[in-house]
Amino acid sequence: MPYKVEWLVPQRVITIYFYGKLVLEDFTAVATHTIAMMEDGIAPIHTLSVVDEVAEYPKSASAIIAMIRAGGSPHPNTGWVVQVTHSPVQRFMGAMMTHLFVGSLRYATAPTLGEAIQYLQERDPSLAALDPIALETAFDRG
Repeated sequence: MPYKVEWLVPQRVITIYFYGKLVLEDFTAVATHTIAMMEDGIAPIHTLSVVDEVAEYPKSASAIIAMIRAGGSPHPNTGWVVQVTHSPVQRFMGAMMTHLFVGSLRYATAPTLGEAIQYLQERDPSLAALDPIALETAFDRG
């Protein structure tokens, strides 16, 4: 299971941490878990998708498209989805694929978790009291 899904901020901000070798079934499982969390959360529920630098994805376009589609349509409670990765290539590919296949999703990228949290704070005033540095420090990648 090369992923971890949990609340960063209970009922408001979900983190999904991807690491290791990922296959289509992983994305299907993440989507199922995230949808269940969305049902229990308080809208808008934002998602931070943290991609480890050593995460391996399938390389074929058809496999990537299948992974994106595994998530289905955005849940009605979905707020912003921010992909967190240092890789400019992953940020570009994520933005392009999301635009092409899930155009209605509010999507952004950030190089660090702290910057992703700041991005959300600029768009959702209810998150203003969060401390991005403390949350980034407390984030458990294990």
